[in-house]
Amino acid sequence: MPSLYRFVDSLEAAAAHLEGHFRLASFAHFRDIEDEQRKDSEEGRASYQIEEGGHVQVANDTHPTQAIYILSATACETQAGFGDWRIEIKDPEGLRRKIAAALPATARVFLEDVRYGKSPILKAKLDAQGRIDRVWFQKPDKYKAEQEWRFVAVFAPDLKIENRVLELELGDCSDVLGLPKWIKEASHVQNP
Repeated sequence: MPSLYRFVDSLEAAAAHLEGHFRLASFAHFRDIEDEQRKDSEEGRASYQIEEGGHVQVANDTHPTQAIYILSATACETQAGFGDWRIEIKDPEGLRRKIAAALPATARVFLEDVRYGKSPILKAKLDAQGRIDRVWFQKPDKYKAEQEWRFVAVFAPDLKIENRVLELELGDCSDVLGLPKWIKEASHVQNP
């Protein structure tokens, strides 16, 4: 698997990643985030209509599914507006295993790329796997440039967690992460 990347606003935040401090967030967190570039009002929702007219609601806030948290990454080495520091995830599968090891044994962690083109109208009703994909790994085309990948932590259905952000301590992550790189250096050089 190729490297993935995360972007953060400060060297301190980048160093925290290397030390194993990670924050996974709920879909509700990303729906309500103040940053307009990252905000997706349909995040974690998957209502759709079948062409024949019936409306099907797969997941929403009034009928919540189990606790699900995501950590986003990208296949892009640059990502305007997402932070001045880039962290390379040189071993994405290794990071997925570290996240899984920090959670209860009943939790599952998935790593997949996001599929774009989440249409509100479908030709046929989705099966169970199709509904999961639509909620966890699909976004509208307008986000396609992000080339997002997601680490998705899914807890057992009977475990109710109210937090919108889940803070994890993974221990030293220097084996799966590269050193942080300041990616805005060229924009700070003054022309003579």
